[in-house]
Amino acid sequence: MQIFESEAKESGTDIDAVIVKRTSDIPLGKLIQPEDIASAVLFFCSPLADMITGQCIAVDGGSGEAVVY
Repeated sequence: MQIFESEAKESGTDIDAVIVKRTSDIPLGKLIQPEDIASAVLFFCSPLADMITGQCIAVDGGSGEAVVY
């Protein structure tokens, strides 16, 4: 949440307003959580992903601008 605290200070608003703004920019409408990344990792480590090789998969809720890669 440090990035949101910095943005709130710079824009002169509170952290909740920054989170609402950032969330509205993400097509799936929620901030990415560590569990979302873990779920993708578990999938790629499972037999369900046996035929997937050499791919870059963004776990970003549909918004590449919302996450710094």
